[in-house]
Amino acid sequence: MLALFSNARIRWPPVLERFFQILSAFNLNVELAAPECIQPDVTYEQKFAATVLLPIVVVLLFLALYVFRLVYKMCCTTKSKEHLHAHAPQLISSLIILSRVCYLFVTQAALSTVSCLQTSPPDP
Repeated sequence: MLALFSNARIRWPPVLERFFQILSAFNLNVELAAPECIQPDVTYEQKFAATVLLPIVVVLLFLALYVFRLVYKMCCTTKSKEHLHAHAPQLISSLIILSRVCYLFVTQAALSTVSCLQTSPPDP
């Protein structure tokens, strides 16, 4: 959230600007791995679709990880049935944390289409 505030075109007091600079060390920016740098012909629609589908991919990945661990415990360990689902709370808490991060990226992508900032060159 602080990254969104610091990128706003507002004249912040010097104390807040310094605060934003210090906390920028913890800023996670997915634009660092922008797909248009790897493949130049990526369209905005493709990038938007990938951003919106990111939470679904994360959920499917965690579901696959849960099933893999469950099958591994059933086949390869001799623990009792009580311990089969012992890994579920950690996976669910990690999924919740990643969902919060994905929410920020999806919201930013969805709202970027209705941005009121002037572009260079101006839109017709």
